[in-house]
This record gives sequence, C-alpha cells and structure tokens, in this order.
Amino acid sequence: MNKRKQVFRYLLSDFISASVAWTIFYIFRKEIIEPLKFGYDIPLTFSNRFFLGLLILPAFWLLYYYLTGFYKNIFRHSRTDDLFRTFMQSISGVLIIFFILILDDEIKTYRNYYLLFSVLLALHFFLTLIPRLILTSQSVKKVHNRKIGFNTLIIGSNHLAYEIFQELTETESSSGNKFVGFISLQKQDSYNLSEYIPKLGSLKNLIQVIENHHIEEVIIALESSEHDQISHIINQLGLCNVIIKAIPDMYDILTGKVKMDHLFGTPLIQLSKDLMPVWQANLKQLIDISVSVITLIVLSPLIIILAIGVKLSSKGPALYSHE
Repeated sequence: MNKRKQVFRYLLSDFISASVAWTIFYIFRKEIIEPLKFGYDIPLTFSNRFFLGLLILPAFWLLYYYLTGFYKNIFRHSRTDDLFRTFMQSISGVLIIFFILILDDEIKTYRNYYLLFSVLLALHFFLTLIPRLILTSQSVKKVHNRKIGFNTLIIGSNHLAYEIFQELTETESSSGNKFVGFISLQKQDSYNLSEYIPKLGSLKNLIQVIENHHIEEVIIALESSEHDQISHIINQLGLCNVIIKAIPDMYDILTGKVKMDHLFGTPLIQLSKDLMPVWQANLKQLIDISVSVITLIVLSPLIIILAIGVKLSSKGPALYSHE
C-alpha cells in the first residue's frame, strides 16, 4: 500500500471530522446555549463566523496533528496508540480553540462554559477517533497478513541472527518485518542463514546496502565477541533514516537499563536517534522552510544581480551544486 495514499486518507478523514464537529457544535450553541441566555429561541443562521471557523479550524487541526507527529510512520500505528494520541490531541487542541474562540460567547452561567468545552471535546474526539480506528485496523490487518511489510536488514549471521529470523518469519501473525537480507561480520555463515535470505555484503558497504534495498528497519544481532563493532555500526546507521533494533545484554535486562519490546517472544530494544521530540523536529522543519522561502523572496533581486555578475565574470554555471 502506498504511504502517501494512506497519509492522504488520514488527512481527508481528519479534515472531514473537524468540519463536521465544528458544524454540529455551532448548531448546539445556537439551539441550546444561546436560548438559555436570551430566554427565547434563536434563528439558526450560519454566519460569517461559522464559515470562517469552517475554513480555519480544520486547517488548524491538520497542522497540529502534523506537528505532533501523527502522520509519521503511518503503517506502524496501533489502535491503542491512536486512541491515546487522539484523546491527548483533542484535549490540548480543544483547549486552544476554547480560549481563542469560545471564551467570549454569550452564556447564562459559567457552567455553560464547561458544557461547551465538554460537547466540543466529545464531538471532536469521537468523530476523529472512529475513522482513524477503521483506517488503522485495515492497515494492521494487512501487516499481520504480510500484505504490508517493512524492508528489514539483519546485521549478524550467528545463532542470535538465525533465531530472530526463524521466530519472526514462522509466526502466524506477522510483525511486519520483510527480511531483504543480512550483513555478516564473519567470513563464514555458520548457521546457513544465506539459505533463507541473501548475504548483501559487509559493514564496509552498509549504507549502500540500505539505500539500494530501501531498508526501513535494521535488527542488530551480535554475539558478545562482536560487541566491539556496535559503536561503528550505530555511527553508520545514524546517517540513515531507519529504525534500529537490537538484542540487549542480559545485564541490561536485569538492571532495567533498557525498555523492552517483545516481538513474539523475541526481546528487542529500539534505539532512538532523535535528539528532540517529534513536534519540535516538525516545528523546526516548518520554520526552516518558511524562513527560507521568505528570505529567497526578499533577497531575489540581489540574488539575480549576483548571478548575472558571476555569469559575466567567470566561466561555468552561476549555480553550483555539490555532493
């Protein structure tokens, strides 16, 4: 399944959910809250404020979901994760909307504020959650049935590597790992892992292997005698956009130094390369792009003059690119 299409489905679902939630909430305010204040029924009319909210609020929600990282690794979502994240996003997002747009509403008592907040939260949460659960359930089912897989590379050719490969491929419900091959630290494949998946090279061409085979996940399975290579491996993988998992030492497990994930009986830890939370990284990227575009527009006359001057005064192209 195409990742962009799946992200578009979530975007469309969230946009429609936010629009419907705002529409129902607006009707609720006109039909229930305002008559309590004025003592008589208020004609239901869709004012400019309604249409402005219908234009701005869905865009606000999509930007908010993007900044909090909801659309990242879309096929790795779980229903429990969607439930928790949607709830937290709904609370924080509704709080922002409430203080900006609703706090100056005409009300009879302050209890109406609590009612307004609760209704908007409930509407937005459930209308957003239900389509998300449907989409996530469909993708989770396809992952378990091996219709969707993540290209996975094993680093190691020892007993641990062979054991992980066997456990993850023989289980009835797939974890999503689609093993493309392995990289060996030894000259000899003592456990004949090459009979099942191809040997793709050595650590010298690790980055090239990841790029050529579009690797999304790397599982490090090394014996104790090979642990001196871990730092070198992690440093190389840090240059690649991949998820890194490894088998922890027994000492790390017993002392609680690592957070464990169990993939059908196989204990693995996921190593994080991120130096900042997802929302900070996305916000930084958004600021970088915005500032760059504004700067290019503002300085475009100077850039054109410099480009012409470079072209007239020297050979070669005015724009220089390098690897």
